Amino acid sequence: MKSVPDSAAFHQPVNAKQVSDYYVIVKDPMDLETLRLHVHDFHTREEFMERAQLIESNCVLYNGEEAALTQISRQILAVCRESLAALDEQLTSLEEDISMLPDEGDSPGGGDNRSRPESVDRDECRSKETVKLSLFLIRCLCRTTRRSGAA
Repeated sequence: MKSVPDSAAFHQPVNAKQVSDYYVIVKDPMDLETLRLHVHDFHTREEFMERAQLIESNCVLYNGEEAALTQISRQILAVCRESLAALDEQLTSLEEDISMLPDEGDSPGGGDNRSRPESVDRDECRSKETVKLSLFLIRCLCRTTRRSGAA
């Protein structure tokens, strides 16, 4: 995604010293580095895309629909969607694994625990599955960068 031509403005958070009114206008900022740093927070690709789409919506809010930067933000999201679609089967499997894990409030006997022994800590399981999804999304983003960089 970072290799989308002219996308450098989206690689790091907006510098408040250079763009003094940005954080007055944009209340929920997002950039590619912040997205990468928080990828472990997502349990589904929908959660990931919800945050990624802030890149475009914030750009529209600050720069307008027709701005050149807005067109670039749309290209970044298009590359991201294409990459996630190409990896649909693997992502679906990881999301299903995460969804089968009990939530924090569930009792040890509750939820769908068929795939893990009673002795395995549910937080540890959830963490491992979330890490798997996070690593997969990062690989997805890296793969997108290499592929689009070659085009």
